[in-house]
Amino acid sequence: MAAFAWGVFGIAAWGCGGAPAPQRLLSFEEFEAQAYREAASGLYVVDGDTPVRSREELRVAYRRYVEDRSSLGTRRRGLAVHQVDGVDAKWDDVQALNISYCVSTTFDANYEITVKAMEEATAQGWEIPANVHFIHEAAQDDACDETNEKVVFDVRPIKGVGYLARAFFPTYERAVRNILINTNAFGDISPWTVAGVEVTVRPYDFSAWFERLQRGTFELSLGWTLDGPTPYTMYRHLMSTETVLPVGAPAATNWGRFGSARADELLRAFERTADAGEQHELARKLQHEFVRAAPAIPLYPNPAWGEASTRRFVGFPGPAAPYARLSPNVMPECLLVLTEVHPPGPLPAGQGGSQ
Repeated sequence: MAAFAWGVFGIAAWGCGGAPAPQRLLSFEEFEAQAYREAASGLYVVDGDTPVRSREELRVAYRRYVEDRSSLGTRRRGLAVHQVDGVDAKWDDVQALNISYCVSTTFDANYEITVKAMEEATAQGWEIPANVHFIHEAAQDDACDETNEKVVFDVRPIKGVGYLARAFFPTYERAVRNILINTNAFGDISPWTVAGVEVTVRPYDFSAWFERLQRGTFELSLGWTLDGPTPYTMYRHLMSTETVLPVGAPAATNWGRFGSARADELLRAFERTADAGEQHELARKLQHEFVRAAPAIPLYPNPAWGEASTRRFVGFPGPAAPYARLSPNVMPECLLVLTEVHPPGPLPAGQGGSQ
């Protein structure tokens, strides 16, 4: 699968260029066997960096792995929303803006590199989109381990483990609220870096870029979403298996080739009801599925603009008549514009629109 960024929103979308053929579905026993388990904490680590506290939670992770692998076009990415007893695990409003951490001086020659990487990942990465604030308590760096209660979490080096780094979730107890970085991560781990992923942007002319986008032959690309009077349109064209085409086949929408069985279920329920309250609840659940599966990265709200000349025709949408968007690219609103636009002057009785 590839990724894509979007524009109702401007988005970054995952694409499928060069993706390997789907692999055989693992049994739970195989899934458990390939998960690394920390000797000291007993935590399992799956998907490269995602911690799992118990075998019961590992079964939950396995069920989500099966759901993702069973849905067309999906690829397993980390558990974007961790839940405890069905409730999202997240920082409360106060703690979210006061997440303190220390960086262990036992990184030695890699200490300054780690401090800079954490600053890049927090202040320049996580803070704005997640509405959180991280505070490096440098005074605690000499005593930076899992027993330090003066910080929310610690960042420490680790050796001889089956991952490059592992994180934690907000609900974890202090002893395992740490970011552990394998000392091997300071070598050549291209395209990864200690701070994240190194990305090279390849520019194309619009026609070449858009052809690759439609055919799904890309890794990550900017794009946009379809919108409508409800969120249904956007989510259908981002997550419905009905909109997934094979890589190489031109697709009008769903360029990332992502499909979710859970989204299909919610979209069908949305189609069957005209009750605004039920639609609102279904839209909320679709939003949660979008956050969990992360088929695209929301970047910004998509502005709508347009321009019209009233020299020969009037009746276009405007501040005094906001009946549709002025841009002709939105269906079916552009049809409404055609029923309202007319030459200047009064219309014969019974003709034209409401102007």
